[in-house]
Amino acid sequence: MAFAPVGRCGPELHASRPASGDQSATALRAYQARLVRCHGGHAYHVPLAVKAEHYVWMLWRYHLAPHRQVMPRITLPARPGEPVVYEAGADVSTWNGALLAALAHAWAATRDPAQMERIVALLEGMHLFLRVTGVPGLPARYVLPSETPVGKAVHLWLAPDGTRLFYRDEPAKGTVNQLVLGYATLLALAGPDLPEAARQRARSDLGALVMHLVRNDWRLTRADGRATRYGDLRPLVFGVPLPFNAQVATMIAAAGRHFPPPDPEDRGLARAAWDELRRREPWYRSPWRPPFYTPQGVGRSRFLSVNDLNHLANATFTALFLELDAARREQRKPDRELVAGLARTLEGSEERLLAVRNALGALMWAALLREETVREALGVDADDAGRRVARLLAMSVEQLRRFPVDRFRHEGFQTRVAEVQWVDAYRPDSYHWKTRPRLVWLATGPPTRLLTSAIDYLHAYWLLRSLSLERHPSLSARHFPVLEPR
Repeated sequence: MAFAPVGRCGPELHASRPASGDQSATALRAYQARLVRCHGGHAYHVPLAVKAEHYVWMLWRYHLAPHRQVMPRITLPARPGEPVVYEAGADVSTWNGALLAALAHAWAATRDPAQMERIVALLEGMHLFLRVTGVPGLPARYVLPSETPVGKAVHLWLAPDGTRLFYRDEPAKGTVNQLVLGYATLLALAGPDLPEAARQRARSDLGALVMHLVRNDWRLTRADGRATRYGDLRPLVFGVPLPFNAQVATMIAAAGRHFPPPDPEDRGLARAAWDELRRREPWYRSPWRPPFYTPQGVGRSRFLSVNDLNHLANATFTALFLELDAARREQRKPDRELVAGLARTLEGSEERLLAVRNALGALMWAALLREETVREALGVDADDAGRRVARLLAMSVEQLRRFPVDRFRHEGFQTRVAEVQWVDAYRPDSYHWKTRPRLVWLATGPPTRLLTSAIDYLHAYWLLRSLSLERHPSLSARHFPVLEPR
């Protein structure tokens, strides 16, 4: 459901958007300035729904490439009538997976047909990540239409219409983590509502991702049999568990269990992989290792990067979300041991998620703390959980309020400071939850024409909405002006 602004932020503001043939940076920058002015002159006062609508409008107006993938970083032309330049990016497929999850939450919150149209279009583009490599279930990191190689995109793929596209292989564990998260979230929240062809595409692509890892001993593997550099997801190595890999592998196996591949043999292998993971879960039951080397402690470990903390929280939440969702649909009790093990990982990550101001991970954990099944598995009483949920939500909504409407980067340089910063202290990033939290961007010149998407905001905001976290009474006093109207 699109937000319909009123008064001086009414339809006349939307009518002042850049003309259809004008993709210039100047026109977009002027429109963004008008949007902020009509809401009081600062992005902090713009309703969260208005930001979400603006960000998704920019995605489909500027960032959606002809091959139906959203390119997180683009350069807008200086003059009307000139084309957008799609910039290479190391993790385009990764953040398209996160965007798919965001759109699934948007559909669950609104049932807006426009969201479904975007989902269907994005599914077509995301399929290309898997198609170009020629290896079932092995995704490319990014794909660019070009006559010649671009950066690390050195592998050529010719589309049926003759278009030349170059892609980068070398997917990492974070790549497949976000892709599986996107497909699994979509099927859980919108599966029955998808058009049949789109649903089959999502099931098939998810199944391919899962089966690639199951068949290759949890390693992303090229056609020549070599594992990719950052694609080792083995939960056990020589019998020793790897906590970060354990949660990500659990999520991927859970996705294969809840949304089985279409092929009967693959379904059997996916089920066997899940049973084996559940049988060999020593990472939840080995007290002799140091605390940071257990799932309960890995999230707060200083050895875990902010990027990996984000992937850890996303994977753990999704695995637990799938189990709770399946239990409701199947009218059974959730697997208490699984719930407790996964929830303790997020509980152990709680303070660090707050410390680095990861609003997405904090919102995920807040939603789970409201679940009676989770509280019982952890032995947490409702009052304690309520206080913790309020704290998680306060930080998260404050962070979302600080997201800038202007997504252009300025000339300047970054520096590191002692204190953790809010999102508006750094340059716009397509996925802020991976950014080191003590970085500050010092602008030394005018804005450039490099435009960044806001997939990070959309992922967190629509999760907030779809799980009704914005209704929590603790948010009313401070944040009501930006939470209402919808």
